[in-house]
Amino acid sequence: MIEILLFLVVFYGLFSIGFTYNNIFDKKLYIGINEILIGFILFAISGTIFSFLTSNLLDNSESWKISFGLLIIFSIIFIIKNSSYILFFKIFLTKNNLIFSLIFIFIAVLRMSNSDILHTEKIMEFMMLSSTMSSSSIISEDLWFYNNSISYYSFGYFIYSSIPSIFNLDSAYAYNLVLPSVISLTYLSLINLLEFVSHIKKSIIFLILFIYMIFLGPLATIVELVNHLGLGSDYFYKFIDIEGITKKDSIELFWPNDNWWWFSISRIISFNKPDIFYSDYTINEFPSFSIILGDIHPHILVLPFVILCLSFIFFLFKNQSFTRINIFWINITFIFSVLINPWYSVVILWYLFSNIIFLYKTFDKKEKKIIINIIIVLIIELILFVILFNPGNQLVFPYISNVKIISRFHHLFLYWGFSFLTISISISYIIYKNKIYFELLRYFLVTLAILLSIPLFFSDIYLNLELFINLLLNNLLFAFLISASIILIKNSQIEKSILILLFSSLITIVGSEYIYVVDHFNNRMNTVFKFYFINYLILNLISLYFIFLFINSFTISKRFILVSLIFILFIPSLWWSVSAIKTRSSDNIGSFGLNGLDYLSEDDIEAIQFIKNNTNKNDIVLEGVGKSYTKSNILSSYTGRSTLLGWVNHQLQWRSETSEIIALDNAIEEFYKNPQTSNLILNKYKVEYIVLSTYEKKRYDLNNDDQFRSFKLIFENDYYKIFKVND
Repeated sequence: MIEILLFLVVFYGLFSIGFTYNNIFDKKLYIGINEILIGFILFAISGTIFSFLTSNLLDNSESWKISFGLLIIFSIIFIIKNSSYILFFKIFLTKNNLIFSLIFIFIAVLRMSNSDILHTEKIMEFMMLSSTMSSSSIISEDLWFYNNSISYYSFGYFIYSSIPSIFNLDSAYAYNLVLPSVISLTYLSLINLLEFVSHIKKSIIFLILFIYMIFLGPLATIVELVNHLGLGSDYFYKFIDIEGITKKDSIELFWPNDNWWWFSISRIISFNKPDIFYSDYTINEFPSFSIILGDIHPHILVLPFVILCLSFIFFLFKNQSFTRINIFWINITFIFSVLINPWYSVVILWYLFSNIIFLYKTFDKKEKKIIINIIIVLIIELILFVILFNPGNQLVFPYISNVKIISRFHHLFLYWGFSFLTISISISYIIYKNKIYFELLRYFLVTLAILLSIPLFFSDIYLNLELFINLLLNNLLFAFLISASIILIKNSQIEKSILILLFSSLITIVGSEYIYVVDHFNNRMNTVFKFYFINYLILNLISLYFIFLFINSFTISKRFILVSLIFILFIPSLWWSVSAIKTRSSDNIGSFGLNGLDYLSEDDIEAIQFIKNNTNKNDIVLEGVGKSYTKSNILSSYTGRSTLLGWVNHQLQWRSETSEIIALDNAIEEFYKNPQTSNLILNKYKVEYIVLSTYEKKRYDLNNDDQFRSFKLIFENDYYKIFKVND
């Protein structure tokens, strides 16, 4: 628990930095966000600049320490010089800071309950974090590809390695404190938007709304609840067609017995028939799933920055606040968002364009010029990233392609149901009340015609009778929601900023039904994954707006009924989250705590410590090629010493040197089967040490160690032998 306290101490140190910024610049450069959050961003900016200037001279950890120290010293001097003690403590003791701590502690305890860095892509993410913490460069070494730079979106790991680097925290502990940092900072980035949506300034209400946004699961949680109650027929689950959800013969409500049962509803959107050439397989995670899973992918790491960027754009147009400082912070948060997860640049830029589409005529010439300049600068920033920093050129020509198979309507509804129901009912009532249904009908028919005509441009889209019916149903729903949002922007007294956000989100979602960004998978898996995830949060926010809109217009009795109905709908989601947490905790193979590698054996730890203490940082330590999603290559991940190759499938996804990777994989296998001091890979890649463990013996079907006698044995236990190549 001491690690949690250390993190909070650093965060409250960052509060003093944010406090100093807000008070030095007062209203001229004041941006109105929480002091902890602004302190973290200023720390991230200064640490990034300092690391860039001292690249290959100082380790990243040293750069972070110096940056933090300088900022803290400056803040203390300011507070003392200006006698701001009373104001400092008055702001420091606000409820939002307390809630920040509570959220951080809650997520940290959640991580402690399933702390093992294992399964899915955790070991890969751990490798990146570990490498970043020991690196002297912003883009750190890929420990699984002989000291090449990481060819993946690694900037987020660099940013969140900042706090553990300050007090030299072990990377196995640091990994499990990244997620609490992200989620608690996300709360702070949402405060202003939540305040606007709810028209309430009470912090406890913000916490409730934050829980709603983050822990509300999709409608598929109802299917899971019904399933674990032992209800439903085989035909029903065959129709639902979600892999992993089949009829249960007994009640498994508390607690489900299948270890990975909760994984199924993150793969709702799919279509795979044995008699059809095409298939549609996607990932449709949502916030509570990602938190319980515990992975620290870039789509999670980016949340505080992308939400803050959307917030600044939101207020830019809502309040026509075209100040230099607001524009500056839009650029800063956009740059961080793009560097951490460039997929969200599409969402940000499209939201910006959506505001221009509907509001451009309302601005004067000066404001129009500013808007154009903002767009030009953001696009230039994005292009520079794609040209200079896009790792491994992850996008593949022609970069955009058409979807071959569309989603089935009931799958869309099972994912988006909660927000779509709330929004659809609300806007239908408003349209009826304002008597603008005939105008809506005209827009609806035009929008529907456009959506239905789009597939005509794609000769290779597959439509059988089932998919054609689903195409009609999908487009009927989206045509209504899109046309209704346009009509309300033009005619309603409702806040246009919320409606434009709705329009922008809907277009992004429906766009995933027709086109996708082409990567090495050459399907829409990642397009759906990234765009669904961020828009899930956005639509939850918009549904909250409509809920509060109606609560404020109802009598007390009707408010009670509405809140009760919402709570009833929330029960399956709450059950799913609690059950998934309990199941995931039961799966944890380590002890309760923050050490994510607590499950390692004594043999593992002995080998790791030996390598750390007896090898140089830049030495190549050859391991057998690890298989994806397994514990393999843990030595390189934990020690910070590169091996020649690990997780081949992922390297092939990240890089263009596919033939080289395959050849290297084969060469390593040949070496282990016939280990000779004259082997070419030893000299070519300057291998200093060789690992021979039970894993390598199984991986390469080795019967004994006799062939390694030409190498000097320098370490041995029951599981590992480590050889030195040269004396």
